[in-house]
Amino acid sequence: MKFTVNRKTFIKQFENVQKTIPTKVPTPILIGVLMKIENEELTLTGGTSDVFITEKITNESGLKDLEDGAVVVKAKFVRDVIKQATDETVTFESIDDNVMIHLGDSKFTIEDLEASSFPHSVKLIHPKKVILPVSNIRLTIDRVLGTTSKLDSRPILKAIHFNIDGDRFNAVSTDSHRLNRDGFALDDSVKDPMEFNLENDRLKVLMKVLDKKQSKVTLYIDDAYLLFSTETQSIWIRLTEGIYPETDRLIPKSFEFTFDGKAKDFLRALKHLQVIVKNSPNTVVKLQMNNQHIVLTANAIGFAQGEETLKTTNATQEDFEISFNPSYVIDALKLFKDEEVRFGFNTTVDPFTIEAINSDNELIGLITPVRTF
Repeated sequence: MKFTVNRKTFIKQFENVQKTIPTKVPTPILIGVLMKIENEELTLTGGTSDVFITEKITNESGLKDLEDGAVVVKAKFVRDVIKQATDETVTFESIDDNVMIHLGDSKFTIEDLEASSFPHSVKLIHPKKVILPVSNIRLTIDRVLGTTSKLDSRPILKAIHFNIDGDRFNAVSTDSHRLNRDGFALDDSVKDPMEFNLENDRLKVLMKVLDKKQSKVTLYIDDAYLLFSTETQSIWIRLTEGIYPETDRLIPKSFEFTFDGKAKDFLRALKHLQVIVKNSPNTVVKLQMNNQHIVLTANAIGFAQGEETLKTTNATQEDFEISFNPSYVIDALKLFKDEEVRFGFNTTVDPFTIEAINSDNELIGLITPVRTF
């Protein structure tokens, strides 16, 4: 095997592959990246059975002097060698059981890991297919990723639940204390509905490697894997097994009490009160409605207390109060940035919602209140 390629372009795609390799791998071969030349095409492959990626190196990357073959190289070492170089091109050449890296007047020789031991790519069985905008899917995942569970007690809650049906793409996650749901309309309706779960750590890898410059990504899915495919990337993610809770029934269809306001104003007030909460972790924030004003209070007994007053609009009643974990509401409000939002409540013990008003933002945040006595 042999090839020469533009060093800067190569290292970007090589690093993408490296990002799918975890610190601890089940077998030593997986610390490497498979470099394969076949049919005048160079591909880089790496990862584990949970997430792995293939990057295609194109002729636009200055690819030349190709000789067919396949080698596996230790990812971190090769990355460090090439990253620190300043030469315009790099040449790889496989000789016996070694790989030689030529960078101008520099030459490095490393042992080749056995390419035949590298796992084969997954072959999807009768997959379903849909084409999605990359920007939309990245934004949707980003908005719901933060409300997945961090605990192992209910593994299914560490996943995001996706539903693609008709002309809609929806995603939802919950840690049982809060919930985020977001989605977008598809350009073309799908014939076959798709419903699947993807674990949060695997999606974090996807967010690192999915090319932002691509406008579209084709999604293929069977019973075990999902494949994101672009012109230069193929990213396989193992589906998370299990039945996701029926979250749709948790989101209220109507409310007894609502009010509107700027997300950034409530965010500023809650961050201010969070200074007290951080010094007394069990402290909650109480929200009280008073003459068209919202009063937010935090009281850490024996330490400090704070109060923030906010003017609101379109409040549907005068008297109401509820307590909540401010961190959950802060996390939700951050996703709305400078938008006008509506808070919706029923009773003091029912989950309440935050959603955008007059906006294309389809995110709904649901937070479970804290009972106080």
